[in-house]
Amino acid sequence: MASPALRRAAVRLFPSSLETSQRWLLRQGPLSVSCHKCFPQEGRVLLLSHRLNVGHTGFMTRTIATAATGPPPQRPQSKRTRELPIIPDRRPIFAAAALVVVTIWTAFASYATNKERLSSSVFRSVLTQIKDSDNVNEALGSPVLLEPSILGDPWVAGSVNMMQGKVDISFRVKGPRSSGTVYFTSIRRNQMRTFEVLRFLVVTDRDETISMLDEDRTNASMTHDSDGDMTFV
Repeated sequence: MASPALRRAAVRLFPSSLETSQRWLLRQGPLSVSCHKCFPQEGRVLLLSHRLNVGHTGFMTRTIATAATGPPPQRPQSKRTRELPIIPDRRPIFAAAALVVVTIWTAFASYATNKERLSSSVFRSVLTQIKDSDNVNEALGSPVLLEPSILGDPWVAGSVNMMQGKVDISFRVKGPRSSGTVYFTSIRRNQMRTFEVLRFLVVTDRDETISMLDEDRTNASMTHDSDGDMTFV
């Protein structure tokens, strides 16, 4: 008598005909059936293997492969914590670069405005008056020249603004005997008038003050036009 497991195996081997499976069982005689089922992890192939050991006839194997349903397996991921890199503080570098740029720009602007004052007609006229003054030549020595600055060119401080009607400059001069500083200030009260000289003097390093307004011209006032030509009225 065939066992229930053997009958189920015969039905699976011959699913088309029940009689064929029964005759096959009768012809086989005593036999043993071992059923192996392998259920791997989700997402892999499901393998069903039924092996029949039939006396001395060998092995008869029927394998059914199906695909398991469900989401694919997820690989285990190890969480790695890594320290954030230390970003260097670049604000001091930017501040130093900005300071260098501002310094260079200021030096260039100062150099350009000094060149403009040196080339103005008012400055040339004032320098001519200083060189031709007997009192200045006696105090400083002859000839009287411009004193160069550290940068090489003479430095003229102040401003020359002919459009607004204001001139206020000072510069250094030197001679064989001594050196001094020239101060010159003039204003134009309206567009129809000439510039009125308010201050024109030389202060030597020995604290001597020479006024160019009172030199041999008592009760006279000095004026100059836009071209720097000076006259006494």
